[in-house]
Amino acid sequence: MQRTLHHFSGNNFFKQIEKRLKSNCLSLLLISIVLLCSHISTQASLIFSETWNSYSNDSSNFFLNDTATADETWYGARFESGNDLADDLVIRYTDVNIDDNYMRITDDAALLFNISTIGLTDVKLTYDWRTHELDSDDDLKVLYSINDGNGELTSAFADSNNADFVSIFGGHFESVDWRHDHFTNILTANDNGAWHSEEYMLPTNTESVWVAFFMDGSQGAYSKIDNINVTGTQIPEPISIALFGTGILALAAKRRKQ
Repeated sequence: MQRTLHHFSGNNFFKQIEKRLKSNCLSLLLISIVLLCSHISTQASLIFSETWNSYSNDSSNFFLNDTATADETWYGARFESGNDLADDLVIRYTDVNIDDNYMRITDDAALLFNISTIGLTDVKLTYDWRTHELDSDDDLKVLYSINDGNGELTSAFADSNNADFVSIFGGHFESVDWRHDHFTNILTANDNGAWHSEEYMLPTNTESVWVAFFMDGSQGAYSKIDNINVTGTQIPEPISIALFGTGILALAAKRRKQ
């Protein structure tokens, strides 16, 4: 009789353990689902944004000579032979409506920014553009580089936010060859008309992405750039994925036992 009671008590003990394990498995599954969904439900976040609308000085103040003219960090570059960059990269201020501010790029000048997309997916670049006074050989080009221009970009901008790559490489065509080798072209535009809006998916999970707006044109041709935004979505952390997987396996084990 005692052995029977002992045997019954042991079965009850193990049943209690099994019940608790099942409950813990379900809890683990719920927790992992919540953690994973918290990442999945995260919408694309803004990682770079420029409208030039914080600029409120007279239009004769040039972008590269005024550190308080932009919301983000920008770099000016001479990709091909031309004049003073301060004359070719200018924020235009409209006192009628500050929301009409824009960046004007002319005479083979380029405007660049740099971001990291480490830990990000679905990285999207959006911007508005317009061109004026273009001949058939003039183009607005938008490009990006993921190898730091073979290391030349960080080096060139180490001491200043503007650089002359024609001088750095010792000639016009040398600079052109460097750009062709280390930048990917995502837009070539030649349209003397209204404003246009563009979007492009940039490389994800990349330590350094340089984006350049380049006016590849003759003297007098110019472009306008505005409303530059980059958005991205955080990649789910491995621990959340691991918890989710553990919860699924636990639930599958439970169903097999049933």
